[in-house]
Amino acid sequence: MIISAILTAVFAYSYFPLVGIKIAISIILANFLLNFSYFLGYGVVAAFFTEHFLTKYRYTGAGFSYQIAAIVTGIYTSLFLPTAIIVSRGIINAVLYIIVMAISLVIIAILSLIPLKETKNIDIL
Repeated sequence: MIISAILTAVFAYSYFPLVGIKIAISIILANFLLNFSYFLGYGVVAAFFTEHFLTKYRYTGAGFSYQIAAIVTGIYTSLFLPTAIIVSRGIINAVLYIIVMAISLVIIAILSLIPLKETKNIDIL
C-alpha cells in the first residue's frame, strides 16, 4: 500500500502535464497511470483493515476505518478543492493547489500506514 501511495503521488504530479498536452493518447496514459497506482493499493484495503481487528470487532473496526477515510477525503474534495479553484479563478490556475492536495493525501496515507504492524504470524481470532 505504501508503494501504491508513492506511485499515486508521482502520477498525480505528472497527471496535469500529460493531460495538458491535449493529445488523446497522453490523456489516456495519464488516466491509466493515476488509476492504476491508486487501485493498486485500494485492492488490498479491505483485507488490510479487517486483519487489524479481532474477529469480535472486525466488521465494526473495518467500517469505522472506511468512514474516517471518507471524512478525510470528503473534506478535501468538498471543501479544499472548490476553495482552491475559486481562489485561483479557475481549475487551470488551481493545478498546483490540486497537486499539493493530492500529495498531502498521499502523505497522510503513508503516515497512517507506518505505525501498523504486520499480522502474518499473529492469531487474530
